[in-house]
Amino acid sequence: MLGNDGASFSHDLRLANWSSHDPYFVCNYFHDVFAKEGRWWLTWHVTWESCNEVAFSAGLSRDMICNSSSWSVLFTTDNSAPEIDLVAVTNNKTCPAELGVAINVTDRTMAVPFGVDWSGGDTCAVVASSTPTPTANPSQVKVDSVVVASMSASLAATLCRGIDAPANCTNDDESVAQQLVVPGVSVVGISCVLAAFGAFIFF
Repeated sequence: MLGNDGASFSHDLRLANWSSHDPYFVCNYFHDVFAKEGRWWLTWHVTWESCNEVAFSAGLSRDMICNSSSWSVLFTTDNSAPEIDLVAVTNNKTCPAELGVAINVTDRTMAVPFGVDWSGGDTCAVVASSTPTPTANPSQVKVDSVVVASMSASLAATLCRGIDAPANCTNDDESVAQQLVVPGVSVVGISCVLAAFGAFIFF
């Protein structure tokens, strides 16, 4: 993220708790960066790796299959602008298909051969050779009032754990807001509205 200052954020989906919510939301806050007015360039990347099933089985290669997609958008922050309504900006919107990423995940895994550069453990996922084409809908992700409340609580908890915590922090603020998660899904994408400067949405 570039502008008057720069900031970056990454999230490893292997660390996610895929147990209770659908879709899975990843959000982060750049409150210090956006405390000033300016023009910004937001760039985001989705990267994943999978087993090279044919090559590994035949001993032909020790390289994982790696895929990466990137997009960017320019926007401006203005102190006189109204507060962003995440519910309104994601309601009845159609996400362009080109801003989606579809991964055809199978139910197969395989052991990682010796010498393969892979940090995911002893096994890796097998992804189907054919890649599905994302569609504009139903890939749409909506942010409802419950999600907004969870994101706000997460921000409060983050600020209250910081060095210069707000004076109105309570013990509840410090213990709330685990990130929303989703049971195993086979499609990953990015919200077409960017839900406020870096709220990354996977669906």
